[in-house]
Amino acid sequence: MSLSKVDRLIMVATKTILGFTVFFVFIYTVPIYNGFKDSEVVLAFINNKNAVIGETRFMVELADTHEERVKGLSERKSLGEKEGLFFIFDIDDYHGIWMKDMNFAIDIIWLDSTMQIVDFVENVSPDSYPEVYKPEKKARYVLEVPAGFFSKNYLKVYDQMTVI
Repeated sequence: MSLSKVDRLIMVATKTILGFTVFFVFIYTVPIYNGFKDSEVVLAFINNKNAVIGETRFMVELADTHEERVKGLSERKSLGEKEGLFFIFDIDDYHGIWMKDMNFAIDIIWLDSTMQIVDFVENVSPDSYPEVYKPEKKARYVLEVPAGFFSKNYLKVYDQMTVI
């Protein structure tokens, strides 16, 4: 049975519309990490969970949803010497960190969108709550690590963090 020109035209138009629909549904419904899931940084962390600053290699967990960022390290008993929690924000800003329900002291490190350290605070005590710590410069990411990590590993502002 042969199709008429009109039927073939309708079939081509339908397939084209269906193709575009599937494409746009896929693009806009795939889980997105705050607008930049496809960035190499986030994908590398999802795949590896290892990072390096200077000569220091450590493991990170991601806090990339609003709920995970609010909770942070709250209620945990400890954090390993070479472990950290990496907060992913969708925009550069003065992202504040508090010590609500914390059980141990930490160092807080703010990084810009290129993963360069822009500010830090060392040995932040759980007793400091409700104080909110904010960086001097806008940052995209925040890294929480055990107290003393920053000094012990000779880190400084402008050091670059990479994912391995």
